[in-house]
Amino acid sequence: MKRNLFLSRILTIFFTAALFTATLVAEEASLTEIEIPYPDMTGLEEAVKEQLNAAHTDLRALKKRASTSGEVDLQDLAAAYGRLAQLLHAYELGDSATAAYANARQLEPGEFRWTYLLGVLAQDAGRLDEAAEVYRAALELKPDDATARIHLGQVLLAANQPAAAAEELQRVLALAPRNPAVHATLGELALSSKDYEKAAEHLSTALELVPAATRLHYPLAMALRGLGRTDEARSHLAQSGSVGIKAEDPLVAEIETLATGERVHLLRGRRAFGAGQYAAAVEAFREAVQADPRSSRAFVNLGSALGQMGDVSAALQAFNKALEIAPDNFTAHLNLGLIYAHQDWNEEAETHLRAAIDQRYDDAEAHLSLARVLVKQGKGEASVKHFREAVAMQPMVASHYLAHASQLLDLGQLSEAIKVLEEGVRLMPHEVPLAHALTRILVRAPDKGVRNPDRGVRLAQGLFAADPKADYALLVAQALSQLDRCAEAAEWQQALVAAAEEAGQDTAGMRRDLERYVAGPPCQGEN
Repeated sequence: MKRNLFLSRILTIFFTAALFTATLVAEEASLTEIEIPYPDMTGLEEAVKEQLNAAHTDLRALKKRASTSGEVDLQDLAAAYGRLAQLLHAYELGDSATAAYANARQLEPGEFRWTYLLGVLAQDAGRLDEAAEVYRAALELKPDDATARIHLGQVLLAANQPAAAAEELQRVLALAPRNPAVHATLGELALSSKDYEKAAEHLSTALELVPAATRLHYPLAMALRGLGRTDEARSHLAQSGSVGIKAEDPLVAEIETLATGERVHLLRGRRAFGAGQYAAAVEAFREAVQADPRSSRAFVNLGSALGQMGDVSAALQAFNKALEIAPDNFTAHLNLGLIYAHQDWNEEAETHLRAAIDQRYDDAEAHLSLARVLVKQGKGEASVKHFREAVAMQPMVASHYLAHASQLLDLGQLSEAIKVLEEGVRLMPHEVPLAHALTRILVRAPDKGVRNPDRGVRLAQGLFAADPKADYALLVAQALSQLDRCAEAAEWQQALVAAAEEAGQDTAGMRRDLERYVAGPPCQGEN
């Protein structure tokens, strides 16, 4: 691997200059070192700084030897850059790590890990096109690497390329047929395209493999409801939680072992938190606080874990301590706002949620939470702006549309509420709560000028076809009556009356409507 090199320009690498660059010329080709941004080491512990400086010392010595002897082992040089990149990666110094990995990859293009880890950083930073390109390059080097292909599938899914994502994930199943992360993602993909049978199959397999992944119970419930298996759907809905499935990633796990001091405890705590092991997370985050009592990040993580444990008082103390250290900490303000809102301390909640939005305006959760707090304070008109922002920032979350529309209805803005729900239904036609809410307004709005019973019939019949609930049948009958299709309305109402009587329910009101429908047009009521 050794080559005779003429070093046209080489700068010593250490943490006293903002940028460094060097150009290596090998035979007829040139290798141009990529500029590595100077990392901000503010707040890093001395042990961490020493660790990073040691990696730079090794790299500096290697480059000095090359400059004096005229020879350099490119593999050794790549390894030195890679080691530096991994440390920068471990301490979340992403820009610097990206440049260092790129140098390692350029020097050793056949080494899978440098290319793959570049993809991980691009994915973490949300640079989806770049991540997809780099993961594809990594898979050319190692086509059977399941983790890289899973990541590629996730990136394509995030980039709104579901068909391409599914294709990559299906390839993983050929390599690892019992991979729970792949089954979970394929299940949610199938659900989004209304392939309920395939969705239920994949999600059930994922839960069988990882029973603790409670977050999967919700999409599985939606798939089962789509199949008409309503009792099973209710059972899974009741088990829904927040713990998901994360694909195993040996190379990233190796990087995490490089961290020292506060950071190693944070990484351990985050893994425990992600797995729903909140007591272990609290223990790890307490150790992080002990390692660095001035770490606002450690206190924020500790507060989050304590909150999950139900220790609200201790969580408040941890978040307030984080703000003492870093008054502009977004996450501390957001979490304090959420806790205060839950306790109905609305003025305090509003203060912290506004502070969170000042720090990060594009956070949908902060806007939605502030909107709800404003509603509780009787500031309904002011809340509309923040409901609208939450919808705009996360346009594929059905609950945002429902919350926004509900507030518009409370303010008497029926037409605006219909517009919000129509947009949600257009984007997410499989989300039954959105279609149901829209149908109710179109059929039952107090302002008859806002009603649209013709469309209401179609929507209600679609809801009933997917799930034959009495609520949906009642909407069908009411919409038909408004169109003076009285005989049809009577048929639906008669079935409702029969079912209610069989269940031992009071049917007096339902029978009055039935009599009106049977009497013939006009048969509209005051629905």
